[in-house]
Amino acid sequence: MSGVPEVSAADWVSGGDYLDTSAGRVFFRVEGRGPALVMLHGFPTWSYDWARVAPLMASDHRVVTLDFPGYGFSAKPRGVDFGVAAAADAVERTLRHLSIDRATLAIHDFGGIVGQELLDRLRRGQLSFGVDAVHVLNNGIVYAAYRPTRAQRLLAIPILGTIVARSLTEARLRAGLNFV
Repeated sequence: MSGVPEVSAADWVSGGDYLDTSAGRVFFRVEGRGPALVMLHGFPTWSYDWARVAPLMASDHRVVTLDFPGYGFSAKPRGVDFGVAAAADAVERTLRHLSIDRATLAIHDFGGIVGQELLDRLRRGQLSFGVDAVHVLNNGIVYAAYRPTRAQRLLAIPILGTIVARSLTEARLRAGLNFV
């Protein structure tokens, strides 16, 4: 993307903030002014996925990105569920904290599953904010059809998942992401 300055991971983090939730501290960033655009990241990455896109959208939106509990710079406390419901709860908590009552969602990969959970809460009248639109990027539509990769299954196993995560190198992560 020409014309978009590269944002280092350190600059990305220094431009953010933290919010205490039931799943631990959640890292989030807000930039721009205008209607809220909430950008939800994929697995096994973090909000930095949006570092090249968020500044472009911030020219006319209030862009909110966050690291789901257990991802990126959000807390990873032992014994906490880092599943879809916890991630959706973190999105709701973050938007309440920011006094956002309506938003457009940009959902990607695991963030797509979280987005679907948020939409189901909306359908049931249990979502704390309104949804103006949803932009779906690279994710499955039918949750029941989801089949995690072997690496994803390993990462979900207590203790073993931590060992596997710590052994991931950038090259292995890129190879895995390119495989998908």
